[in-house]
Amino acid sequence: MLLIEAAAEVPELDLVLMGDGRLRTELTKKIVDLGLGGRVHLLAPEPLVTLLPLTMTADFGVHPLEGGCLNHHQASPNKLYEYLHAELPVVVTDLPGMRRRLADAPGGDPSLRFAPGDKAGLIVALRHLATDEVLRANLTHSAREARRSYCWQAQEKTLKDLYRRVLPP
Repeated sequence: MLLIEAAAEVPELDLVLMGDGRLRTELTKKIVDLGLGGRVHLLAPEPLVTLLPLTMTADFGVHPLEGGCLNHHQASPNKLYEYLHAELPVVVTDLPGMRRRLADAPGGDPSLRFAPGDKAGLIVALRHLATDEVLRANLTHSAREARRSYCWQAQEKTLKDLYRRVLPP
């Protein structure tokens, strides 16, 4: 809901939400109530094989993960990596797990993080990225670099080294 409410305050933004679930009816109602039918689009889930090419058509990704539990606090969600693999700049909730992951990767801009539940902070980050083409271009280039780090080919050696340390021959 927070993202839809924030989108209402950023007229430069067209928002695409994908998926199904228990909140779909509530999200649809919120979109209609706020008069956002032309700018906020609720799409059905996509098969994994077509998800990345579709995601790559976006200007940037947003992951407004709520805080409130240890799992979210430390999360390093797949969606974050999906955005990086799509070479997208990202706006994320400023939680330790995501902050740490973006600090390790090129493309993590502190101005694009907002406190959990902070609609005003989310609006600032969305507006900043939606209106600054130079920043988007720079972060897209950085996400391309991050994509090279966050893939099996780059992570395989780290994982094998860990296995060798904890499972000696």
